[in-house]
Amino acid sequence: MKSDSRKSHLEVERVLKQLADRDPTAPWGIQLIGQGYQAQLFLARYGKALVGQLDENAVVVKLYKETLAADRQAFQCEKGGLKVLSELLPGNVCGGWSIRSPSLLYASDSPLALVMSSLPGVPLDSWLHSNVPTTAEAESIVEALLASLQALWTQGFMYGDLNLKNILYDESQRSLSFIDPGLPAEYYRCDDVAREWCPMSRDLAYLLFSVAVSVKSTLRNPAARKRQQFIVSLLVRRYLDSIGSRQQQTTLLEEIRSCVETHLRELNCSWSPSGIWRQLVKQITQSRLSRTLEQLAVHRQEVQI
Repeated sequence: MKSDSRKSHLEVERVLKQLADRDPTAPWGIQLIGQGYQAQLFLARYGKALVGQLDENAVVVKLYKETLAADRQAFQCEKGGLKVLSELLPGNVCGGWSIRSPSLLYASDSPLALVMSSLPGVPLDSWLHSNVPTTAEAESIVEALLASLQALWTQGFMYGDLNLKNILYDESQRSLSFIDPGLPAEYYRCDDVAREWCPMSRDLAYLLFSVAVSVKSTLRNPAARKRQQFIVSLLVRRYLDSIGSRQQQTTLLEEIRSCVETHLRELNCSWSPSGIWRQLVKQITQSRLSRTLEQLAVHRQEVQI
């Protein structure tokens, strides 16, 4: 483990030395801040930047493992996604919200990595762990999220990895930052599902799924999961409300349901300790999603009366 950590640290240093606007001999403070199955995320501070200081002296490095062709594909997908976010996301939306996304500063082919600007805020799912927004606050956040996403959807852009971890919330600056766009896996496209409401159906389905499947992170804080669930369900309801006819709403919900089933099928289970846990997670996730989709169907009927 220590050897792997040291190797990753050295690779991040190699990437940072390639930045054209920095002195390659100057020191960087490098800190691991996240890890997934495809990549590690590091916060790097240049020169004498203070710990906790997020400004032009701090960058985020996403270092890909590149053990599979899918890793390079995910790298290319996020690289393109960051460009789209910078072009399409509105700078400000309803209620005075500032909308941001990371600037892509450098893309390294060897080692495979993306260097991005650092943004203020905490992941929205983490904020909801310890904060209870008022109904008005939740409505305002959802309104800003939906306005931002619709700017992407109207141009046919599918966010892919749309979840509350990838939305940073800065309460003091009233800003929302969208990070980590792209498809972690090709099955996110749900190719076997009708595409009448694509990309909306794909992104909304994964957003609902991502909260329902987060069993471990909210095991000791069920109230936090309820707040997360409220936010994502409210967003879907608001989008449903913007659709004209009951038939269109029904079609969208059916596409969402089919995409959710695709994600559920990808939860691999086996007769091992980890497999048994995943089977339990799958059952809980399926139950939560069934209940949420039923509630959305009821909401669709009520708004038409």
